[in-house]
Amino acid sequence: MKQILTFLYYVIMRSIHCYLKERVEYVYLSSANHSNYSSPLDSIRKNKGPDAFKANFQELGKNKKAEAVKLINDNSLSFPSLFLLIPEIETLRLYPYLNARNAIALKVCDKVLKNKKLELNTRDLPPKNNDQTYSVLKWMLTTGHIDDGLSEEFDEILDRVASLLTVNYGDKTILPIVVDLIFKRNKKGSYHHDLVWSFFQIRDLNSLKLIAEYLKSPDQKDVKLCSKLLHFETHPSIDYNKLYQDYLEWLKDNYNFLFFTGENFQQTSHPEACCVDLDAKYLGKRISPHNRKMLTPLSPSERDHLEQFHRLDHAAQVYLCDFAHKVHNQDKRLWSKWNSYPVSKQVDIAQSGLGGMRWL
Repeated sequence: MKQILTFLYYVIMRSIHCYLKERVEYVYLSSANHSNYSSPLDSIRKNKGPDAFKANFQELGKNKKAEAVKLINDNSLSFPSLFLLIPEIETLRLYPYLNARNAIALKVCDKVLKNKKLELNTRDLPPKNNDQTYSVLKWMLTTGHIDDGLSEEFDEILDRVASLLTVNYGDKTILPIVVDLIFKRNKKGSYHHDLVWSFFQIRDLNSLKLIAEYLKSPDQKDVKLCSKLLHFETHPSIDYNKLYQDYLEWLKDNYNFLFFTGENFQQTSHPEACCVDLDAKYLGKRISPHNRKMLTPLSPSERDHLEQFHRLDHAAQVYLCDFAHKVHNQDKRLWSKWNSYPVSKQVDIAQSGLGGMRWL
């Protein structure tokens, strides 16, 4: 009996040894069921590099197809790993075994890259579900942005995903990622104009603070791009930390009158993405930053004042609306009296400076 148990122990241990030896090329793969882990495939990619990563997966797929399918469908897999394995997925004919996340992601890749072979392979995959598509796009960007620069095709896909999330889904939560990508690519001299366009499509005034943060950067490339995006003039003698604080004050002061113009780098080398609506500031009326429409209707008196206001030249309009805004902020009683005067008298008062308020 003792000899039999010893023999069985030897057989079991020998089997375990052979199994572990066979798996040495697939290090990290056995941790797939751990509750807090990096995807096994991601671990191999990061530790061994893309070429060894793809070769390992190819070998695993040939010898243990079911395990390869399980790993590529792992919930913790990142988009860059899926993207790099597209050729292996085709060679191993794994398309029918992909989960919904991977199927949708590859359909997105097909649409962006216009790859005939990829289109043919993804044609019979399950149709996209709108709710699933959103979560997959979010997964592609949030897990993929760290590897920006992986290839031109990969970056092109990230750009398209960012635009879909901002334009189709109005997702503000990705804006910090988009801003980070914009400034990183700018430092590398990489294309970032599409990302800038996507960022401004959200038309969220608070998001401008994300860009303004780069005024404090020690890197002049960051400062110059930030100044361009916020439409500042740059000068070596400018104290950009002070400019940052001044910008936040300006944003707060003009918040109710700002709108997004839709200008972008495809139209001009110096786009002005966000402007003050002079009519709104002059009347003290809030507008929508999306479409520039006033949120409350104009009264007959306000229409009359605007007609007179529009007869002024631009410089006079700017001066008058700034003065009117100061009156509005200083005293509601004065503001009511100010609005009772015709524009010509308002101009006379404004030309007297803040001392002109004594006439109100």
